[in-house]
Amino acid sequence: MRVLAAAVVLATTEALVRTTHFSRGRTRTLTTMKALRGGGIVKATRAVITRFPLASVGAALAIGLGTGLYAAAPVMDVFERYHTAADIPNHRFQDHDAFSVVVVKVADGDTLRVRHVPALDFARGRWRPKSRAEGGKLKLSEETLQIRLYAVDAPETAKFGNKGMPMGDEATAFVKRIEGKRVRVTLQSKDQYGRAVAKISYGLFRKDLSEELLANGLATVYRSAGAEYGQGRTEEYWNLIEGRAKTLRKGVWKDGKAADPAAYKRKVKAGK
Repeated sequence: MRVLAAAVVLATTEALVRTTHFSRGRTRTLTTMKALRGGGIVKATRAVITRFPLASVGAALAIGLGTGLYAAAPVMDVFERYHTAADIPNHRFQDHDAFSVVVVKVADGDTLRVRHVPALDFARGRWRPKSRAEGGKLKLSEETLQIRLYAVDAPETAKFGNKGMPMGDEATAFVKRIEGKRVRVTLQSKDQYGRAVAKISYGLFRKDLSEELLANGLATVYRSAGAEYGQGRTEEYWNLIEGRAKTLRKGVWKDGKAADPAAYKRKVKAGK
């Protein structure tokens, strides 16, 4: 939508300027086009008004249309719904866009399934098809986005006959507090399993779920390949939060040293 807005401004204004050139029957240096491509919308508009008064009204209309389309981009989120993480366009990850979801199921401390709920869909929620977890007939994989929390790695729970890690159940229980709640997802990237790596903000004060897990000793900093730490943040930011939990011997740090979820997963994968 934003690319379209910029294209409308550029293409329409360029057409207007070229038309003005033709109608006057003489050639001028196209400084206006240079301004458009290198100096931004404001500079281009000034150039059009100064050099081509007849085109200024049309240029203003073009810019108005482009601005309107740009502003309408978030409004489109009112209507557009993503059934699974695969439905989310790549540009939304690149822009780190955010939208509202309802938490449907918590798998463990850092993985959960959510239903994307645009504003209009939320208003008429009783008409929505429900997943089996909500008493409906649809599979979770068909109607929910699988989310992997950014920046943190929570202790693994018992799965497929494998023992869970210490504090794995506690971390899961902590996240289950938002099950059935409406929260906000901020996209970061898509991982190798097709899950949306994202920040989840919840509650009245928009608490960061990853930060809360880390601060309570219910997760460690994710340091494996593809780690996402959020916009304007580095690994050091998360290390400081983890360090405070370790000093206070919270959660996984109660004995002074926490088991590494990444190492645990490698052992399970190797069948040890």
